[in-house]
Amino acid sequence: MNLDNFFQPKSIALIGASRDTTSLGFNLLNNLLKYGYAGKLYPVNPKAKTILNLICFSAVKEIKGIIDLAIIMVPAAIVKNVLIECGQKKIKAAIIISSGFKEMDATGAELEKELVMIAANYHMRLLGPNCLGLINPHLNLNASFAEGLPERGNISLISQSGAMAVAILDWAYQTKLGFSKIVSIGNKADLSEIELLEYLAQDKSTEVILLYLESIKDGRRFMEIASEISLRKPIIALKAGNSAASQQAILSHTGSLAGSLQTVETAFKQCGIIKANSIEDLFDYAKGFSLAPPLKNNRVAVITNAGGLGIVTTDALTETTLQLATLSTSTKSKLKEKLPASSSVNNPVDLVGDALTDRYDWALQQVLADKGVDGVMVILTSQTMTQEDQTAELIVKYVKQTKKPIFTCFMGGQDINSGRIILYQNNVPNFEFVTRMVKTVEQMYLYQSQKITVKFANIKYREKQIVHDQQQLPTIECEKLLIKHKLPVLKSELITDLGDLVKIKQWPIVMKIASTDIIHKKASNAVELNINTIEAARMSYQSIIHNVQKINPNADIDGVLYQPMMALGQEIIIGMKRDASFGPVMMFGMGGSLVEIFKDLSFAIAPVSKEQAMKMITRIRSFELIKDYDLSALADIIVRLANFSLSYNQISSIDLNPVMLYQKGAKIVDVRIML
Repeated sequence: MNLDNFFQPKSIALIGASRDTTSLGFNLLNNLLKYGYAGKLYPVNPKAKTILNLICFSAVKEIKGIIDLAIIMVPAAIVKNVLIECGQKKIKAAIIISSGFKEMDATGAELEKELVMIAANYHMRLLGPNCLGLINPHLNLNASFAEGLPERGNISLISQSGAMAVAILDWAYQTKLGFSKIVSIGNKADLSEIELLEYLAQDKSTEVILLYLESIKDGRRFMEIASEISLRKPIIALKAGNSAASQQAILSHTGSLAGSLQTVETAFKQCGIIKANSIEDLFDYAKGFSLAPPLKNNRVAVITNAGGLGIVTTDALTETTLQLATLSTSTKSKLKEKLPASSSVNNPVDLVGDALTDRYDWALQQVLADKGVDGVMVILTSQTMTQEDQTAELIVKYVKQTKKPIFTCFMGGQDINSGRIILYQNNVPNFEFVTRMVKTVEQMYLYQSQKITVKFANIKYREKQIVHDQQQLPTIECEKLLIKHKLPVLKSELITDLGDLVKIKQWPIVMKIASTDIIHKKASNAVELNINTIEAARMSYQSIIHNVQKINPNADIDGVLYQPMMALGQEIIIGMKRDASFGPVMMFGMGGSLVEIFKDLSFAIAPVSKEQAMKMITRIRSFELIKDYDLSALADIIVRLANFSLSYNQISSIDLNPVMLYQKGAKIVDVRIML
């Protein structure tokens, strides 16, 4: 994906440039000039001759030179005409800053669709509308209405919210953190996170990618691209819209649907994306991944001048996959040579409160030399005698000398601010609190140790159709479909009156209601087990009908189903729910009627490999209950059901509950398919 006309334009036309110093048109042009963009600038405004000492044009068509990028900042009603002029001028990239489109109402949504069609007609790509613009510090390019230009660095940010991008920029200025690209995608009428990820994957100056998303346009394509990138570059994502209230706010913000939190978390994990749960996480992870080398293993040492913070850090570490490194006897002996008797030479290494820079120097030298240490956390709190600046400079020296990552927490207020600035200026990751430092280091370790090994396969199956006029398929039809796709189903037979009982040839049997209105058959007293005679079957038939009519007098009853009575096994649930963006989301867990109470479930986006299915099985909390059963047979059902779900797009959900699991084999006992 070549988007160089956006990020490396040699010439820019600003349609809607203005002399009004409070307007977007003035401030955006001023940003381009103020921060040193070296390309050609063409302000367009029919009411002005010059703006900021640049000759102003009354229309795009009057500009004689080649224009790489158009930035449009005019009222929504006339954006369409401006875009047509840009197309006629053979401009291939346009940023639409203007709002008033699908985030407003249906009329705005229709207008936005027109813009996309116009752009496609002229082979033009669009960013926005309703966006902040973009920034490329490596080109001194601030093509946005955000103040400032961050340091040059290796982080790129894709943000669906302009305000969030501004907040991240402000934080970047304070911490001296460098960026490669910053882009606001707004309503993403054309370009979305997917095309931008494709571009950043090839961008040599981008090593870490941040995402702030409120919706995901094409979940399956997103996973395909992200799973490929995350093998080489960490992607850190904050996905907003996890509550009903926030989803409504997103709808009015960008006109997009947020999607299910569980589905998004599953997708992120499956394609190797590091999920940030808060803005603080996003900031902290960006800092750690962009500044520090990777952890080769999970053994960390802690050096501190505050024993209490050493304990807090230890507690935090015990809640993670990180380990407090065991220092060698030699390292401890060396530490004792120059540390006071009141110090602790175990891990955490407590230098005590009166520690000067020389103690930090000696401790860092010994701990970094220990082969059992993979990374070091250095904690400093300000005491009367603390040498904040000198200690910061010392840490900078060691960061440049060692291949092991060093993380710092200079904790406090104004007293240690100058030390923090030294760390920031020299690209040393410093954290406000030890808990946030520990959390970040763990994410860095997990990224290295649990990298995905299989790229997500966005398989396009030949779509098959189910001809049926009801929302829920009858059980017999469900079973026929699954058997056709080689899923191990225990077949049912339907009895519609007592005279049908003579059909039963094999005993014992199970009888259960045949009704699309009854979901939980056991809870409705609509299942009878271990029936051995026709007389018992007659009584069970009448009892089941009576119980259902009592619980739900309006239930539509097709009759009663019977199946051979199976030996008892472990009850499992395997299911699918179709997500509008990500497609079939597969579910696995302990089954029966208690599944909704305990919610001990794991998820994956289809298609699912045998290896992924086995991971779904082992991930549930109650795995110990089934570990000695035929897990391979279970995995086969998950894989086949996932492929089945990809073949029938009109199916909205599937419940196989229960699947009876045995020491050898597994059998689908009940099935529910919704269209």
